[in-house]
Parts: sequence; C-alpha cells; structure tokens
Amino acid sequence: METSSYFERTLFYDRSPAAEEYYTRSAETIFEKEPRCSKIEVRVQSSIDASYFGKKQDFLSPGKKSESSSSACVSRKRTNVLDEKDPSQGDPQSASKADVAYKVSVDDAYDSDSDYARSLSSRASSTVLSTGLDQHHGSLPPTYPGPPRLTIIDLEPSSLRNFTRQTKHEFRVFYIRQRNSYSRLQITKELFEELLRCCHVFPRFNEYVIGFGTKNSETEVGPPPLTFRPLCEVRSNRYHGFECSYILRYIELTNRTGDKFPWSLRQFAVYHRYKPKSGRACSTWILVGASQRTETRLDDYTRTIQDLSASNPFELHVMFVDTAIASWRPYLVHLTKLVTHQSDKATGVEVESDDHLVPITFEDHQELKMVEDRVADLILCLDSTLDTVATFEEMYEQFSRQQITASFVGDENRNSAYGIDVVIFGLRRRAREISYRQKQAKVLLKKVQTTRTLISSLLEQKNGLGTNEQLSAVRKLVEQSQEETALMRELAEKNSRDSSSMRILTIITMIYLPCTIVSNFFSTQFVKQIDTPSGDTKLGYAQNAWLFFAISVPLTLATIGVWYLWVNSERIFRSTWGQRTTSDIIQRRKPILLALKEPLVQLPR
Repeated sequence: METSSYFERTLFYDRSPAAEEYYTRSAETIFEKEPRCSKIEVRVQSSIDASYFGKKQDFLSPGKKSESSSSACVSRKRTNVLDEKDPSQGDPQSASKADVAYKVSVDDAYDSDSDYARSLSSRASSTVLSTGLDQHHGSLPPTYPGPPRLTIIDLEPSSLRNFTRQTKHEFRVFYIRQRNSYSRLQITKELFEELLRCCHVFPRFNEYVIGFGTKNSETEVGPPPLTFRPLCEVRSNRYHGFECSYILRYIELTNRTGDKFPWSLRQFAVYHRYKPKSGRACSTWILVGASQRTETRLDDYTRTIQDLSASNPFELHVMFVDTAIASWRPYLVHLTKLVTHQSDKATGVEVESDDHLVPITFEDHQELKMVEDRVADLILCLDSTLDTVATFEEMYEQFSRQQITASFVGDENRNSAYGIDVVIFGLRRRAREISYRQKQAKVLLKKVQTTRTLISSLLEQKNGLGTNEQLSAVRKLVEQSQEETALMRELAEKNSRDSSSMRILTIITMIYLPCTIVSNFFSTQFVKQIDTPSGDTKLGYAQNAWLFFAISVPLTLATIGVWYLWVNSERIFRSTWGQRTTSDIIQRRKPILLALKEPLVQLPR
C-alpha cells in the first residue's frame, strides 16, 4: 500500500507544532537583533564572478576607520588562509598561470608515475583513497595538492536571493558564525529564514539551531538525532538526491586559568542538500558554529577536487565526524588524570591513626561529582555521535543502491586497498572508535563512582572519630556531674542531720523557755523577799513592776509583726502597689523631680 504525500511531508519535511512553538520562543536568544551585525560567509566553486555579490569595501579616512573599528558589531578578525595562498583569485589568466606554476612545482617534487595526476583530477569517488595518503612519498609528510578552488565571499544580505539563484548548481558552503559558544548567531532571524527559503532547506533544520544562542550553561547535552530526507522527482517519483541535517558535539581546550575548567563542550550544526543530476548537480552546505578544525579540513579537501559538485557527498560528512571524534581522546585522558589523583589520594591515607589527620575534604567529593557529571555528558554525546554514524551508513547504502550515475563507482581497474567501499569502511571504523571511547567512558564512570563511595566512607569515618572524641568529653562531664551530685547529696544529708539536731534543741528550748522566763522575772528587782515577824519570808513586788509587762508585751507584739511582714512582704507589695499604673507613679514623682531641678538650673554655668 502506497503512503500518502501528506504523510511523507509530515514525516520528513514539516516541523511539529511543538517544535515550531519552541523555535519561536527561543528565537530571541538565538539570533542577532541588529541587521547590521548579520554576516554570512560563503565559499563557492563557481564559473561566474561571485565576488560581485560580496559586501563593498569602502575606502575610509583614518578618522573614519577608527570610528568604524569602535563599532559594537565588529566581528573578530580571522586569517584567511585561502586568500593568502590564492592572490590571483578572480583573474582567469593569473589563475591559470598559478595552476601551471603549481603543476610544475609538483612535477618537480614527485615522479611522473605517481598518483598526483589522478588525485588532482579525481572526482573523490568512494574508491579513491584520501589525498593525504595518496601523496605520501618516501619520508616526506602527506601534502594536499592543488590551489584553492573556493571563492570566499562576505555576502551582502540584499544580494542573497540573486546569489543563490545564480549559484544553485554549484558547490557552495554558507558559514553562520558565533562570536563565542555562548553568544547569539551573527544573523537575524529574518535573514536566516530567507537563506533557508532561497536554498530550499526543509523546515526541520530550524530545530537544530535552537541549541545555539545566549545561555549560561549547557541545557541540552544530547543533540537531536540526524534527520534525512530523500529528494524525489515530482513526476516519476524517482530518487535523485537527499538533504540531511545533524549536530556534532566536540570538546575543545580553552586554556582557561585559575579554578575554571580548561575544557569546553562545543557543537556545530550541518545541513547538506545534494542533487547529482547530470549537468544540473548541486551541493549546498550550511555550517552553523563550525570550528576552525572543521573549516581547515573542508578547505584541504576542496583543494584535491576539481569538480566539487560531482564529488561523493558523503566524504565530507565522514571527515566532519572524524574531526569531532578526535577531540574526545585528550578530554578522556584529562578526566582520567583527575579521577586517578583523587583515587590515589583516597587509598593512600590511614584513617585510624591518631597522629595523622585524613587528607580528604568535602571539596574532593564535590570535584568527583562534577567529573561524574562530565563523564555522563560525554557518554551521552558519544551515543548521539554513534547514532549519527549509523544513520549515515544506512543513508549511504541507500544512496549506493540507487546508482544514479556511474561517476561514483570510480575506475573499475583500480581496486580499493580496503577491499570494500572506503566510505563504508570509514563509517564502520569511526563507529568502532566511538564504541571504544564509550567503553573507556563507562569504565571511567564506574571508577568515579567507586572513588566517590570510598571518599564518602572516609569522610564518615573521619566524622565518626570526631564524634567519639565528643562522646568521650561528654562522658567525662557526666562522671564529674555524678561526683558533684554525690557530694551535694552528702551535703544535703548533713544539712538534714543538722536540721534534726536543731529541731531537737528547739523543742528542748521551748520546754524550758517558760521556766526560764519565770525564773528571770523573779530574779529581777521587781520581786523581793520580805522577812515576816514570825521569821518566814514572802515575795513582795515593787510598785513599778507593771513596767516589765508594759515594755515586754509591746516588744513581743512588734517582733511578731515584723516577722509577719517579712514573711508576707511580696504578697503585700503586689496587693498594695500592683494596681497603680506607671503614669500615676510619674505624676506623683513629678513635683519631687521639679523641686530637685530648680536649684540645679540656678547654678552658675
């Protein structure tokens, strides 16, 4: 049963509504806001004078040049290697002279039976080895023959539509750059969408630029998977090309100093539209945020191809993947060194020794956590790259089965040294390399987790030793408290015994107190013994004996009153003064304060 055209368009061409909304929300942080800051660099192999479409260079006075250089949208200066090596670009006669001079120099350097002529005129078919390998001669290093074949243009935005129409059957590469990996693309949203319309780019490519733009950290480590769309003729529905887009993740050494991590995770997006139709072939590339290594590989590759539009379209894809994969090895080595250092630090200490402190801190645990996160991101990036390589292999097998033209088969008299298609061999080799890096990363991740567990145990043990010391100190305090409690108990018992003794003495005193008082009274001068005539004695009282009772009774009552007031002083104070407010007290004390203030005011100053 045949599928509907709407289904094919939805599956391979159109964006989903959710992706469209996400792209619209993120456009402000992705693209440049000022049109004057937009920049599109194009490298094209064209038979026409493509420099006409470039920006016109005005000759400014020194004062105007300084003003122009201080503009906010001055792009970073890059050394144009191709321009330096091709001074005759744009002049057909001088270009032909450069070709002849170059050929003479090459003939002098290499033998006449070498593979130079074949590599120079090769269409880069899948059966031809890479040019560097072909040009290895004796002890000399591999070289890349041929003058620059691409014209570099700083495209004028107003000439975009006309330029794309004039070069639609040429090999062309559009570069969309960033000032740094966390900045906006140097192109406005309107100009970017105009570029996609002029180059007939499928709308799904917009999903691959969402990860670019201003950001503080990596929010989407795993890029979207590769999207592949076969191109078919409208009438016959025959396969006649393809377009694809994908993102490659790579790592780059930034040489940052201090506490900053010296490596940075980068990415670049690739779009490729290819039609091999004879006489009307086209090969359009759009590279977003491409690295310098990628540009160098592409420039070196184009030097070896005479007709880039007719070259094998998958060779550059394999080279881009190879460039991205090669960056992961030194990064893995750096992470392994960090983990090994922490592992050696953790296994080389004595925990139970009283003379040495454990040289493990919580910062070591945090550092390992950051390394673990980076290794996990690395595994995710490798998985994405492996999926991209696998998809390329499927695409290339489908592309080879179509056998659109015999130019991709190459010279049947020349067999590949690899015994199979070189592109397939290269893709499989990169897949094995990625799988090996995945194994290394997984082993490293396990080592990080093991080291983190060990450091956690050491930190817990270290905290346990400190807790034991604290428990010992608390235990001593408890013992001292128990001793003090026992001493206080003894003192309390002694006080209790003293109290019992005093109670006994008080009772005895109370028993003898009346007798003492009576005897004291009769021993005073108020009582006298009077002799009677009969020779007996009798007690006689003085006339002022009442003084004794008049003084002793009030004193006794006064003593009882003082004791009562002393015992109930707090209750009496609350009942008497508690109902009075503060304002009443102030009003009552105010006259006193004024009376004290008047003599002070009259004092001389």
